[in-house]
Amino acid sequence: QSSVDWFMALRMQGYAVRLYEHMWAGRPVNRDSRLPPILGVVLYNGREPWQAATSLGDLVGAGTRPDVEAGGRAPALAGDSYVVTDLRHLPLDTLPADNAVSLLARAEAMEAAREVLDLVDDVLRVLEGPDRGPLQDIMLRWLCFLGHRLGVDLNILMERKKMTKLKQTGQLRATLEERFDAWNEEIRAEGRAEGLAQGVAQGVAQEHAQGIERARARLQRQTERKFGASTAKELALLLVSIEDPGQLDAVADSIIDCTNGRELLARLQTSA
Repeated sequence: QSSVDWFMALRMQGYAVRLYEHMWAGRPVNRDSRLPPILGVVLYNGREPWQAATSLGDLVGAGTRPDVEAGGRAPALAGDSYVVTDLRHLPLDTLPADNAVSLLARAEAMEAAREVLDLVDDVLRVLEGPDRGPLQDIMLRWLCFLGHRLGVDLNILMERKKMTKLKQTGQLRATLEERFDAWNEEIRAEGRAEGLAQGVAQGVAQEHAQGIERARARLQRQTERKFGASTAKELALLLVSIEDPGQLDAVADSIIDCTNGRELLARLQTSA
């Protein structure tokens, strides 16, 4: 789920009821028949914290669901409630290493596109085997999507035969690293081709200011592509005080050289 659904508890119960009906369709039912437990889990990757009710009783109103014991509630095993795994707010350093949901949480928390290299290695290792093949395919597709969102072509992850051959020969990571290097060079060429000096070289003060402003916007855009919107916003605050085109040029080089947003901001704060 990528956004908060305030009626998620109702949706989850609907899923549970339809599952129960499907399981018992055409089967005889008697007094000894029992339903298996259902634990509904919502994997949430939205930016805002999840605040929707997790129990249908909470949607109906307070006091509609009796406590099992003082201060307790019935387990969430019958489809009338669910638990939330908020991927963007999980403490990554406490998560189990060889776990599919941990991999998904790391993907959502990526600050630098190059972090996808380690994720690909771990996805191929953790989700190896015929029983996990479909889940591995889904995870690789998601990493490919995240790469495209950051401007990196990772379509090779969708070419299963080619990727498997590269993995077997130990060339997969090197191939991916080459693509990242080409992407970094493309960003560097874009910044230089457009030219920070175009607006700065103007003799008129107004044109000079407009050139600086365009340069700042370009740097912020490139930062967002590589490190995400949060880092780009912090960078914008640091760029406000920079008027020298040479310093802006240095910022452009730092965007290329740094491996994550924290390193970039620390370097600029040190040189300020």
